[in-house]
Amino acid sequence: MDDNKTRKFPNGGYDVIIVDKNDILNTIEQNITDREIMTEIINQLEVDITQCVKEEKWTGIPYLGSIRIPPVKQFYRENKLVKKEAFETLNRKEFLMFMIKNAEYAHKIIRGNRLYKHRTSIAISNNLKLYKSIAKEKGDVYARLSLYFKCCVIAIENEIVNDDEIENNDGC
Repeated sequence: MDDNKTRKFPNGGYDVIIVDKNDILNTIEQNITDREIMTEIINQLEVDITQCVKEEKWTGIPYLGSIRIPPVKQFYRENKLVKKEAFETLNRKEFLMFMIKNAEYAHKIIRGNRLYKHRTSIAISNNLKLYKSIAKEKGDVYARLSLYFKCCVIAIENEIVNDDEIENNDGC
C-alpha cells in the first residue's frame, strides 16, 4: 500500500490505513480466485450500507466501525419545514434569534434523551429480574418507564423533588 493511504489520528493517535474497493479485492484475490463473486458481495455491501444510512439507522460495518447520523442533524432534518417558514417570514435578526433558540432546544432535547437512556439502562441492570417480569406482563415501554420513575423520582411529603437538587445521586 502507498504511504498516501496512511492517516494519523489527531492528538497523538495511531496510524490508520485507508483502504478502498480495489485494495479489498486484491487482498481477497490472494485467497479466493473468483473475483466476480467478490465484486458482487462488495457491491451488495455498498447497497446495504447506503440503504441503512438512508433509513437513518445506526449502521455497523464489520472491521471498519459504525456509521450514524448525529442526533442534532436528525433534529434539524425533522424541523426543516419550520426553519424554511421562519426564514421566509422573519427578518434577519429575528431569524438568527430563532435559530439560536432552536439550537438550544435541540441540544436540551438530545441531552434529556441521552440522560433518560443512561438512567434507564442503569435501573434495568440493577433490577433485571423486576424488569423482565414487568416487561412480560405489561410490555417493554411500561417496564422501562416504571423502573426509570422508581429509581429517579423521589416523593417527599407529596412533593416531587428533582434529583438535581439532591447531591450525590447516581440516578438509581
